[in-house]
Amino acid sequence: MREHPLATVCTPLEWAELERPVYPEDFHMKHITDRLRAKGDPLRGFFTTRQHLTPLLESGRARRARPMA
Repeated sequence: MREHPLATVCTPLEWAELERPVYPEDFHMKHITDRLRAKGDPLRGFFTTRQHLTPLLESGRARRARPMA
């Protein structure tokens, strides 16, 4: 806990939640438990879902290989 009256917290968001303006003040200690209860664990599967950076790295190489217009 921080000694701050608002006590904002960090939480992952879904892309759909960014369709409206979002502010740090929207996420605080008073409501985070309701959010977790409604949406579930936002980090579930984080360590088990395999992702690969190869496509991203290759797309960057391809962009660098193209001559600038």
